[in-house]
Amino acid sequence: MGRFVARIIHDPKTVGQRVLAHEDEVTQNQLWALADKYAPNRLEGKRVDVTAEDLDRLIHESAEGKDLPGLVWNQYMKSVYVSGHNSVAEAKADGWIIARDIYPDLPVRTAEEWAKEMYST
Repeated sequence: MGRFVARIIHDPKTVGQRVLAHEDEVTQNQLWALADKYAPNRLEGKRVDVTAEDLDRLIHESAEGKDLPGLVWNQYMKSVYVSGHNSVAEAKADGWIIARDIYPDLPVRTAEEWAKEMYST
C-alpha cells in the first residue's frame, strides 16, 4: 500500500479526490477458504455465520434497546456483507478514483499470496 500512497499524494490528478487503493478484492467466504487451505484447523470454531435476516433482527433489537454501538456495528455489517457497499464497483459508481486503474505498473499481491505468507508463520 505504501507505494500507492506515495504516488497518490504526489499526483496532481488525485488532489482533492477520493482514491481507493487496494490489492485483491475477495469475499469473506473466499478469505475463510484460504485460511482453511493454508492453516487447516487453526481457525476452527472462530467463524460465525450470520444471515441477512439475522442482521435485520439485530438491527431492530439494537434500535429498540437504544444500544447505539450495537446498532452501528450491525448496520455496518449489513452494509458491507449484504449490500456490498465495500466493493470496488461501488466505489467507482460513487466517483472514486481507483489507484490500480491509474497506476497499473505498481505490483499487487493476491489474497492467496497474502494468505500463504500470513499463515506460514
